[in-house]
Amino acid sequence: MDCVRHEIPLREHAHGGPLSPALEAHLASCAVCQEVVSAEQRLLWEIDRALDGVARIEPSPTFVARARAVALERPRGRRNRSGFRPWGGRSGRCPRSQERC
Repeated sequence: MDCVRHEIPLREHAHGGPLSPALEAHLASCAVCQEVVSAEQRLLWEIDRALDGVARIEPSPTFVARARAVALERPRGRRNRSGFRPWGGRSGRCPRSQERC
């Protein structure tokens, strides 16, 4: 079996996807493919561990009030500093309505 062509199904298996019977038999006997699955599972574990730490971060008690104050200070209809207009047009009109963006 050509291991390179099975890289995507093996990675999907590492993410919890099913294996075909032929690929399952190949995986049982191929050290290279076993390492691909193992490496992907280790990577997923590291990502989960890192994200667990992020989930425990709490905003400061004054964050919402400060963010609201900054949002209310900014004049409406003003472009951002880069000059980017989200709808791409010069008119400043949203493509889905007659309102200004």
